[in-house]
Amino acid sequence: PYSILEPMVCKIPIISSRIDSVTELLEEDKECMFYSPQNPAELADKILTLAQYQNIRNDLAMHAYNKVKEIYNWDSISKKYLNMYQSV
Repeated sequence: PYSILEPMVCKIPIISSRIDSVTELLEEDKECMFYSPQNPAELADKILTLAQYQNIRNDLAMHAYNKVKEIYNWDSISKKYLNMYQSV
């Protein structure tokens, strides 16, 4: 989802609910933090963690940025779309 790719490119640390499209894209505690949608206390805990620890914010943001630049750049994505259309 583009709503996840955009903060990755902007080096913004990500906290996301555990939904399939995002869990397939990002690695937990390396490129983002996940929380259960039914657990607002877990979300609050993740927000407080990022607010308190700059090193965690920076590490998550940089790992996600590196991933988006390497794997999800437009050159790579356009080739995948082209291959998909050619196979249909």
